[in-house]
Amino acid sequence: PRMVKLHQNYPNPFNNHTIIGLETNSTADLVIYDVLGKVVKQYHIESPGYNEVVWDGKNDTGQDVVSGIYLYKIL
Repeated sequence: PRMVKLHQNYPNPFNNHTIIGLETNSTADLVIYDVLGKVVKQYHIESPGYNEVVWDGKNDTGQDVVSGIYLYKIL
């Protein structure tokens, strides 16, 4: 079975970047959403084991996102 463990991001709150840690035994997708449920940024994780994703506060088109609350999950 697939194993996934999502860690708390740090720093939280963040100014210019935050680090999201995750462990998985297979590939995974990390998706960041705004509070309205709109996809802001997507990352594809190819390496099993512990990985850290650095989110720089930009969306998939490279634009800065507004200050606020963002949610993330692994698919």
